[in-house]
Amino acid sequence: MAWIAWLVNRPIPGSGGQATVFARARATARAGHRCTFHLPGWLAEHAEAMRGAVVEWHGIAAGDVFVGYEGAAGADLVMATDWGGLPAAGALRAARLAQFVQDHEASFRAVGDDTLRLEASPIVGATAICLGNWLRGTFAERYGRAAFGIAFGADAAIYHPDDTVAREDRVACIVQPEKARRCPGTAVAALEIVRERRPQTAISIYGNETPVTGPLADYALGRLAPTELARLYRRARVGLCLSATNPSRIPFEMMACGLPVVELYRANTLLDLPEAGAVLALQTPHSLAEALIWLLDRPDAAARLGAAAARYMEDRTAEREDREFVAAIAAILAGEQPAPSAASVPLFGRAPVVLDAQRGPVTAAFLASQRREARRIAAAAAGRLS
Repeated sequence: MAWIAWLVNRPIPGSGGQATVFARARATARAGHRCTFHLPGWLAEHAEAMRGAVVEWHGIAAGDVFVGYEGAAGADLVMATDWGGLPAAGALRAARLAQFVQDHEASFRAVGDDTLRLEASPIVGATAICLGNWLRGTFAERYGRAAFGIAFGADAAIYHPDDTVAREDRVACIVQPEKARRCPGTAVAALEIVRERRPQTAISIYGNETPVTGPLADYALGRLAPTELARLYRRARVGLCLSATNPSRIPFEMMACGLPVVELYRANTLLDLPEAGAVLALQTPHSLAEALIWLLDRPDAAARLGAAAARYMEDRTAEREDREFVAAIAAILAGEQPAPSAASVPLFGRAPVVLDAQRGPVTAAFLASQRREARRIAAAAAGRLS
């Protein structure tokens, strides 16, 4: 079997993206490949602490964790796991070079040097493995290159329904102030409207150890372990998780627990969020609050949507992600190039929720433009965009 050298960033507490990287790496190792992990060289002064964090948080053997990329030279495959590591990966002259892409990182920065560097990263020639339909299509549209794709999944051993647990009049929402792409201000503003209009509704905010300020400060639970999250998702009536780039994994874990999700109606969600389990709304706090309140006021409708969400997620498991990822690794090692998506990607078909006062021709034009963009990205993923 092959030696795969993973270029990983510094360990970040509670990082879902890093947890995904190491989960897929463990699956790759179970398939028989040797996996080593290489942290940036600038962490050399903290090598033991960084190595210890990787071992403790992700279950990796200490002997397989190195600081500095030099030790990855000679690997059969170098796997970059963030866009910033690609230039270093290209300099290693590996037999094969790949990139595990979980988000469009060039969109994270204000337009400037970092944006140019990140947008230029695909030039080094790495074969991409993309998480989700929107990201795979965006890669094809912006860079003219097909990518391997894997579907969003959830760990069914943790995230699953429990009919013995009664649903409460409660909203569960992830708020991460350090991640602009998760739109924390918009989410909190929507929750404040829900609180004003439905003071009887419980609100559970989680996802960060930084205290939440303002009227919702008392609703913050901090960072929760996966098992605690699953219990919350099985108690709540509706979940809120916003993403301005690639969707978070959170909505899929919510849906796996039978929790319907409210998200933004944008091109980046229309290709990955299912009608069975999600309600999409215009990207204003008032329209998002309208969607939340609609579900809170209709427990039966929320329950039906949650049941559909759980059914949708039944075969979208962590094991399926592992299989798809390992299959992509095998294809790359065999020298195969990714082909355009064989199946047509369905667009989210239900109309968005829009507050009556925000309806009008400008809103309609904006929503139509999002749908056109999603269609174009889907066409690119299928190789039909000239």
